[in-house]
Amino acid sequence: MTDLADFLRARYAERRAIAQAATPGAWEGVVDRHQRGEVDASVWADSISYYVTEKITSGGRHEADAHHIAANNPADVLADLDAKLAIVDAYAPKTPGPRTDAELHADEEHPAWEYRSMEGTWTPQDGWESNVDLNGGYQVTGYTELSYWRRRLPAGQERQPRAEPLVLRILARPFAGHPDYQEDWAA
Repeated sequence: MTDLADFLRARYAERRAIAQAATPGAWEGVVDRHQRGEVDASVWADSISYYVTEKITSGGRHEADAHHIAANNPADVLADLDAKLAIVDAYAPKTPGPRTDAELHADEEHPAWEYRSMEGTWTPQDGWESNVDLNGGYQVTGYTELSYWRRRLPAGQERQPRAEPLVLRILARPFAGHPDYQEDWAA
């Protein structure tokens, strides 16, 4: 497997299968505090009116374990996977092969250019031009206007082009130990 988007889709499909096979949520971390100061932690599923886990273990630190497991109930995991798949679909290269100059500029990753984001008014000089491929060259957020600029690097200072968009490489970080993970995907 060589395409990062396909790699991510396969990992998310694996996680989806696990979540779909689990007891449906909502789940709740349940902590029983006994008179002797002992703590029993478990996870309750409303859909079956029963515990998804029996007592995880006794002890204060395991209260956090129960709440962590409950926070990762199947419904939440599936919603998280849907959001990540939407990001993969939005950022995956639309055509196989090398990305276009416009795609590289939009990701601020063209190997022959450097990039700068500026807040407020800035007068470009020394070869800087508006990076129109990134949000049309500017973005208004609240009361702040950001402008995006690019400038060609001097000859001989070009970087190696990255085949995959940065956002996909970031999404792949949790899978760095997977046998199909490729080191050139590291962000």
